[in-house]
Amino acid sequence: MSSLNSLQVTVQCCQILIWLAGWIVPRGLRSHWKEMWLSETRHWANFLDETGQLNRAKQLALLRNCCGAFREAFWIRFERETFLNRTNRLLRSPATCLAACFAVLLACLLAGGVRHPVRLFSSPVVQPDRLAVVGFQGKYVRLRSETLLYLGSVWKASPLAKDLSLYSWSPSRLSDGFGEVFVVESRVAPEFFSLTGVAPELGRLPRAGSGFECADCAVLSHDFWQMHFHGDRSVIGRAIEIDGHAKTVIGVLPRNVSIPAPSTAVWTVLDESTLRFSNFIGRVGVLARLADGVSPARLRSDLLDRSENVGYRFVQAPMSVVSLKRQTRERFWAYTAFLFLALLCAGFIAWVLRSSAGGFGPRSTERRAQMRWWAFFLAKSIALTGTAYALVWIAVHRVLEAMGGTIYPMADEIALWAFLPAAVAALSWSIADQQKRCRVCLSRLAMPVDVGRPGSVLLNFAGTEMVCVGGHGILYVPESESNSLERDRWSPLDDSWAELFRNE
Repeated sequence: MSSLNSLQVTVQCCQILIWLAGWIVPRGLRSHWKEMWLSETRHWANFLDETGQLNRAKQLALLRNCCGAFREAFWIRFERETFLNRTNRLLRSPATCLAACFAVLLACLLAGGVRHPVRLFSSPVVQPDRLAVVGFQGKYVRLRSETLLYLGSVWKASPLAKDLSLYSWSPSRLSDGFGEVFVVESRVAPEFFSLTGVAPELGRLPRAGSGFECADCAVLSHDFWQMHFHGDRSVIGRAIEIDGHAKTVIGVLPRNVSIPAPSTAVWTVLDESTLRFSNFIGRVGVLARLADGVSPARLRSDLLDRSENVGYRFVQAPMSVVSLKRQTRERFWAYTAFLFLALLCAGFIAWVLRSSAGGFGPRSTERRAQMRWWAFFLAKSIALTGTAYALVWIAVHRVLEAMGGTIYPMADEIALWAFLPAAVAALSWSIADQQKRCRVCLSRLAMPVDVGRPGSVLLNFAGTEMVCVGGHGILYVPESESNSLERDRWSPLDDSWAELFRNE
């Protein structure tokens, strides 16, 4: 009885699979196809049952065999040879190549590669064109905090600025229950956040007149909050230590706040209650909200006059005053120029490497075909280098974050230098891929065949021949150019060859 039940269950499961697969088969062939599969399945099931071999392993084997009905039904619906030929043509087409390249680029951008370009030219600061950054260009001159605070009190009397906020940034050590990490700490006056107009993403921010009240306050950047505290919203009120001094987290800033230092992870308060320190003068300065009609140049002149009146002259460290908008723009264009030079170097190196292998080889003499050729190559190269940049940027930042658990100040610079070899590899592949494409339809050539005698390259022809799947021509690539007689040759095929390459 159990054997009969086992047989019935097996046959019924197979019938269900065959019935489902039958819907793929064209209607005219469906009945005959299903009957053929059902009769064969019943025959084997009854044979195994009568011989006592219908065990669990055989049942699974029958079910796997019935699952193969889906594959057979698919190839009946879509003729195998026609389907494979069309798929092969599609995979070799230039449109598929471009679609794949740009799809990978889009995936990289969505995975985080777009964050850096956006950060370069976007900022949540209110009216960045009216916010002036006062800095100094000295490298080895140090300035004591009490001197900076005194100069700040002098500069605040200037009628050319609505409000001023001192800043001083430097590397520090932050420790808490998650461990100790190195961070860039920016000490800013309590007026800093109201001056910039930045609203907190979480918690609150220090305000003017709350110096002693917020002497131990700390504000985190969005990226550091996500990285070190894993986006924990209960971070507000948590106790941390910066260089051994106890602080309390009171707020988290939104993304893309990069002042006064681009890699700042934590902001603390700078005022009379701050412990005395000294810092390199290139890391200190002032943020000033310009009065109406006042230019950065006028503010610079006024601040220099006021400094000289109290006995300070910045001889070894000249003062510079620029708007935050201009500073962001200059930083963006400097990075873009460096990236462009890196691309030029990568392109030159890739061209030299591929030139020894024949470069592009022969190209069409028709102007329209040449324009299409170069347009495809440029679009493909842009997508590949963009993908290389995004992948390198993501990889470098992820690795440095995993190693240090913090925002690494030189991550962007390291990513830029790492991009150079990645771009060389991407452009080299782009040139090599272009070499192996049809000169007419730009499809990837197929059926590589070795011709000649590879051991005799001085006086005999030896190389590889590839043919266009559309029948447009044959490309011959020599194994060696040492005899100076052989070069890449493109041989067009006339209409008499069309029958061999007909679309099915």
